[in-house]
Amino acid sequence: RGGKDNHTLVGAGLEEMAEGIAFAHEHGVKVYVTANILAHNRDLAGVETYFHELYADMTRRLMNIVRNEAPEFHRYSIDEGFCVLDGMDHLDLKSWGEQLHRKILHGLGMPVSIGIAPTKTLAKMASKFAKKYAGYHHCCLIDDDEKRLKAEQLFPIEDVWGIGRRWTEKLRRAQITTAYDFARQPASWVHTLFNIVGQRTWRELNGEDCIPIDDMEMATKKSICTSRSFPNMLTAKQDIRTHVANYAALCAEKLRRYHEVAGVVGVFVDTNHFRDDLPQYGMFRTLELPTPTSSTMRIVAAATELLDRVYFQGFHYKRAGVMMLDLQSEHAVQTDLTDYDADRYQKLRRLDKVADRINRSQGKETLVLGSQQYTRPREKGKAAHFAAANEESMGGYDIYMTRYDADDHKYLSPENIGMPFNSPANDYLYVIDEFNQLGWFATDRNQPADSVCLYTFIPNDTRRTYEDGSVSDEQLRALARISRISDTWTDKKLVQDARQRLLSLKEESAEAEKKGDFYFVVNDNHICQTLDDFHNENAREKMSWLLESRKECEQTGANLQKLRDQYAKSSNPNKVTLAPQIRILEAKYEQQKADIKIQEKQIRKLELNN
Repeated sequence: RGGKDNHTLVGAGLEEMAEGIAFAHEHGVKVYVTANILAHNRDLAGVETYFHELYADMTRRLMNIVRNEAPEFHRYSIDEGFCVLDGMDHLDLKSWGEQLHRKILHGLGMPVSIGIAPTKTLAKMASKFAKKYAGYHHCCLIDDDEKRLKAEQLFPIEDVWGIGRRWTEKLRRAQITTAYDFARQPASWVHTLFNIVGQRTWRELNGEDCIPIDDMEMATKKSICTSRSFPNMLTAKQDIRTHVANYAALCAEKLRRYHEVAGVVGVFVDTNHFRDDLPQYGMFRTLELPTPTSSTMRIVAAATELLDRVYFQGFHYKRAGVMMLDLQSEHAVQTDLTDYDADRYQKLRRLDKVADRINRSQGKETLVLGSQQYTRPREKGKAAHFAAANEESMGGYDIYMTRYDADDHKYLSPENIGMPFNSPANDYLYVIDEFNQLGWFATDRNQPADSVCLYTFIPNDTRRTYEDGSVSDEQLRALARISRISDTWTDKKLVQDARQRLLSLKEESAEAEKKGDFYFVVNDNHICQTLDDFHNENAREKMSWLLESRKECEQTGANLQKLRDQYAKSSNPNKVTLAPQIRILEAKYEQQKADIKIQEKQIRKLELNN
């Protein structure tokens, strides 16, 4: 039914609905959909998924309009993004924002709120003022300290971007109720009580733009998104697939950190809009999961399936992103009877738990899925080892090996390296130091729950094959399982020499760390031991912050150990008092360690890009 300015669809099935909406979009008019959802109405089966796709398509078109109007644009959720307005100082930015709103409203019939400010946190704040107060005409500009301070005084602390419920409670107990109250706190107080996210929020409220625009792994109340630009433009789907798999894995890890699950996964791709000489394309699609999940394997599988739907050959892609939508608590999951398998669910949870633990302790991306392996050769003909869990595995994660074919410029099909490195348990890591002729591999075989064992071994130049009858079946099984490490010591002199090399390696590492103020490895060819060793000024500044974070983390660890010692020596009544204190400090300690890993990664990136 059509009027001058709007259309209403009544009694339409999905096909008619899609045609009607498409027609309305072409003519720039509003659409109202009325769905009479009854149990017997089969025409509306899948309508929820359709609306997800519809909203995704609308927001994609919205983002394209914004991208064409701004010098630089970065999307970070299904319906939000940041513009970088470099080179627009000569314009009236307030008028520019109001004009952008009118263009979107006319083209899509969709009102938006626009905030413009020196930092992303302040811009988010301005957008909320633009939405709340009609006098701003949908665009609020914070461009000086007077406006910033006035806005912060009116802005509740719980609404500040980056301040969650737990931090809100902590701040309110300290009589901090507005953004202004938080911003005026001394830096030393903020550094003591908050992790890197809280410190960045404080710095942004004080006018310092410090949240990296191109490395955002943002979490909002309604979505989680990881999106990044590629180092170079990509054309092959397989190359993009690797990036998408890694972004999906990061989203899954963040879901587990927040104890949430996602009901919908979204993937988008974009070309380089600064290259007018190339054809342009952008697309966003979503997939509803039968059972909401935080499993890395299931989310990566959904994301790669979506990539097949958004990728088209013939374009030069510059950016991709993965979003988690329809978030809910992991403790209140509505399962799908046709999809849910309790045994598989528990197995995936255990795999993710151990993988998260290894990646926290050994560094991000120590343990990844096979689909996350970047096909980037480091040396001609060099073997690459990685852990993967798939149908070819002996059980859970196994170690695989592949080699780079320099002639065809691609990696060969991976092969399972077999026993004794792999087992029916989970085998996570395989590393060889060729210079010192030492190797390490990690496994959870014969270990308590959520624990792993790290083996040190001597790499062999050739693989030994046991002929029939050379050893008994019992001995062969024991060797395959590594039942007794001493059974592998067939050459005692070889073992003794390897132990000496290992000891020397540890002593060299300890001695190297003593030579400078600290020991920070950027890459194999660049190690910084003083602040002057950094070439990048921002990396040097962030290293100062990192050193403070490390001291705070060490102090938290020492305090935690004291409480644990007290707990061990206390009577039951005292244990009841100490237990919650230990849990709080444990959570803080783990968060601090995670923040340090993030800081280290950012410093390396800055220094390498110098």
